[in-house]
Amino acid sequence: MGRQDITLDTPMDVVMKRYPQTIAVLLALKMHCVGCVLSSFHNVGDAAREHSRDAEALLELLNSAIAPADKS
Repeated sequence: MGRQDITLDTPMDVVMKRYPQTIAVLLALKMHCVGCVLSSFHNVGDAAREHSRDAEALLELLNSAIAPADKS
């Protein structure tokens, strides 16, 4: 497994601002983080727990969304 830029401790507002491509992942999962006032207080782990999601699976999806495209 490669380097992870997003961790369970990364605040959700940082995830969405730094990596806007993650917003599509959150919307597909019907997570209400986009526009939520708590996004600056909740990290990825908190958001997973609040939305009854597996934190590691969410983390993997978010990091996959920001991974550079394979150019092979």
